[in-house]
Amino acid sequence: MDDETLQQAIQLSKDGRKLDARKLLRPFLEVDPENEKAWLWYANSFDLTDEKLKACKTAWFIAQVQKWRSKGLEFYNHSCNHQNWKHLKNPIICCELTK
Repeated sequence: MDDETLQQAIQLSKDGRKLDARKLLRPFLEVDPENEKAWLWYANSFDLTDEKLKACKTAWFIAQVQKWRSKGLEFYNHSCNHQNWKHLKNPIICCELTK
């Protein structure tokens, strides 16, 4: 699945063809289950149901995980570039020591 498939599904949803959009999004999400945008459009393909709520919660969770990953990478880059640790041969170990 690719970005073109996602764009097709979004257009179908915008055109009111939500069932068709859902049919494209379901396999897309099986291949790329961490795609927040796809989860939001998948949620949009339902009327108010438990499925819509589950999809919205999944999108929110993915957004939080991505934010956490970004903060972790930022911490890693900052910590491992600290001048007192430059002599260490394994920067991953130096970051683990700061936890």
